[in-house]
Amino acid sequence: MVGRTAPRIPSCLLAFLPLFGCSDDGTGIQKGLKTLVGVWEAQVFEVPNPENLLETLDVIQEGGSYVLSILGSGQYQAVFDLVLFQGLEAGTVRVRDRTIKLTPTSPPGSAMSGSWMFEGDVLIIEALREIDFDLDGTVELVPFYVEFFARQG
Repeated sequence: MVGRTAPRIPSCLLAFLPLFGCSDDGTGIQKGLKTLVGVWEAQVFEVPNPENLLETLDVIQEGGSYVLSILGSGQYQAVFDLVLFQGLEAGTVRVRDRTIKLTPTSPPGSAMSGSWMFEGDVLIIEALREIDFDLDGTVELVPFYVEFFARQG
């Protein structure tokens, strides 16, 4: 299914690529992570349409899934089926203000960096990641737009 028109990749998003500093606030939860700790299930996961890069494709509507678990220790785990990509990924998460960086360590890979915000109870992440999106052997900088809701129980 074709979604909304793909957003242009603002050059300011590239500024999110450096590592973000963080520290523990005495509760065992790293600074900035408190509101993000939990299990989040994607209800929207938009990527560029490989057949027309000016359009987006919602892989959740296409039968995919993405569940992100964020721990107060600064670790994350993602279990996903994004139609072309399936698997499990674990790594570190860093936040500063409204920026987020997910860096996979198992298996190792490129970081997903961007911004996050809440609209009501919905966590929205807009980010970029270098991956071989169209499986042609060439790495591309791919924008992601994800809306998560907190998984209950």
